[in-house]
Amino acid sequence: RFDRDKYEFTIRQMGYTPREHHSYMSNGLLLSQFASGVVDTGFVTEADLELAAKIFEQRRNYYYLTVPIAPLVADITVEESEVKAYYDEHKEDFRTEERLEIDYIQLSTSNLLDQVEVDEAMVRELFDAREEVARAAVRRRVAHILIEPAEDGSQAATLESIQAKLTSGDDFAALAREYSDDLGSAEQGGDLGFVEMGAFPAEFEAAVLGLATGEVSAPVETDSGTHLIRLTELEAAEALVFDNEKLAIEAELKRQLAAELLPEKIEQLRELSYNAETLAEPAATMGLEVASTEPFTRSGGSDLAAYPAVVSAAFAEDVLNNGYTSDIVELGEAGVVVLKVRQHYPVGYQSFESVIADISNLLKHESAKQVLAARASDLQLQIANGKSIETLAQEEGLTWQVSLDTSRFDNRVDAAIRDHAFGFPTSSALPAVSGFDLASGDYVILSLTDIQSGELDKISETRRDSLAQSASRTLAQREYQGYESLILADVTVKMDK
Repeated sequence: RFDRDKYEFTIRQMGYTPREHHSYMSNGLLLSQFASGVVDTGFVTEADLELAAKIFEQRRNYYYLTVPIAPLVADITVEESEVKAYYDEHKEDFRTEERLEIDYIQLSTSNLLDQVEVDEAMVRELFDAREEVARAAVRRRVAHILIEPAEDGSQAATLESIQAKLTSGDDFAALAREYSDDLGSAEQGGDLGFVEMGAFPAEFEAAVLGLATGEVSAPVETDSGTHLIRLTELEAAEALVFDNEKLAIEAELKRQLAAELLPEKIEQLRELSYNAETLAEPAATMGLEVASTEPFTRSGGSDLAAYPAVVSAAFAEDVLNNGYTSDIVELGEAGVVVLKVRQHYPVGYQSFESVIADISNLLKHESAKQVLAARASDLQLQIANGKSIETLAQEEGLTWQVSLDTSRFDNRVDAAIRDHAFGFPTSSALPAVSGFDLASGDYVILSLTDIQSGELDKISETRRDSLAQSASRTLAQREYQGYESLILADVTVKMDK
């Protein structure tokens, strides 16, 4: 259901008043209608469709071999002096941010569950209240016959006639269709559905509450006229069983009592932790535990350090530099914390010893890339001079593969290699040879051997329709973007002094 308070709170968070938000939404809808009008009415000519088929249905054949980098890396040795030289030259790359570790005590309702007690009388009281609500939640479906007042007073005779027919066994729904002046329900045999208390006049609802299923009321007078009301269906809630509900009610009552106790315990925590040398004593007094975080920066960290309020409190002057305990920091549903700095790591640099392995690996890969580039250049030249990829791969002990009749969107092949193969211009002289790096660091040499343009008359009707829709959308979007560009070209921006 729409909640106006929630709506207004949400748009205020977005920076709107209700009027401004209405205007924003109205303008957005108008603009989207216009854009849809352009895009949805796009069309393609047969020539456009033939061109789209030529491009998107194109097929290519290509061979490729892979030169792996891992064996080259394994064969390279890096001296410690090289690592140290790199460290000294790139020391800023190893600069560390300021970080903190904190000790903290967290207090929430879950910490207080053991400090509250619930007796059976409290559980029984809440159960009885819920049982009463469940009984009151019975839904009643009713039908009625409405007879409006007549100037000659003939409504009384009509009511007597209807009641007589009901007594003799006539169908209520049929009588409603024949006699009821409530045109909205008469066609449905007088059915009003399940009634909600408060939706009908008090006299009407009082009569409904007094009926058994299938029973018809005596005439009921309201401002609308006189009603004969029939209770057609009684939908009762499932009966509650105390033993089944007991544990859940106990847990709920404990949470409620703990929530009521929480403010008092928060004040106790504030008093005990104020000026405390460590958090151990206040934690022991309150039966809580002291926990610690991993190091985190001013940008935050994980777990508790993900709360901006915790980060702000930890880096506050008194807490960071003077060693004080923080004031209470609120965490919403997670309760509250107080904290002290456990360890402060100022801005500095990672030690040489801690980064030796990383630098060594980096230098090995850089050297391996140079060796790989030289080898790949030689292999690529041999292929360009006429040697086949298959022959070269066998001579060099490398893996090779062929991909035939490959489409532009074939997902059965390596996407990076496929995209590179389709990156060659259609006018390329074949075979066309090229090489490129994979994300893994391996190098691929590819030979494109055949390009087959797509033909519109050779694709299925379903594919033709899909292609037409896609091309139509693309062209229409391009037209709309062109229209936008024309408007922007004529715009003049005036600056108020």
